[in-house]
Amino acid sequence: MVEEKNEEEQIVLEEERIWKGEKLVMVIITGFIGLDVISQLMNLFTGNFRNLGTGIVRLVLACILCNFLHKGYKGAKVLTIVLSQVSIIMGLVVLGTFNNSVLKLYTYLIIGFDLFVVVMLAFSRNVREFLIYQQYKRESKAWWK
Repeated sequence: MVEEKNEEEQIVLEEERIWKGEKLVMVIITGFIGLDVISQLMNLFTGNFRNLGTGIVRLVLACILCNFLHKGYKGAKVLTIVLSQVSIIMGLVVLGTFNNSVLKLYTYLIIGFDLFVVVMLAFSRNVREFLIYQQYKRESKAWWK
């Protein structure tokens, strides 16, 4: 009787972790897409049309990466962590070159968000449980089984 209750509590706890992990992954996805859209809008408002094409390509690639991340692919998780670390380093390198306070604020926002992404994807148990659950769900629906 006691063991059954503990198993039910364990299942509920695991479902809560998966649910919280999904919410964190959705925050990461929304942040990536949102920051790319803000970047494109800043380019449009400042009249910088040279970077518009590469920005749209970057936005499409970010959407594809986020889709694979939400489906639980390990490669997408690793690639997201690596790209976020590169973004942090590049943001810190170029931070001193900005005279515009809006660009500095935007760069601080990107650096902070990328730090959040690295910590959540690398160390969060909830995110790990969600990605494992998504991987299991994806593999159980495979056509070759």
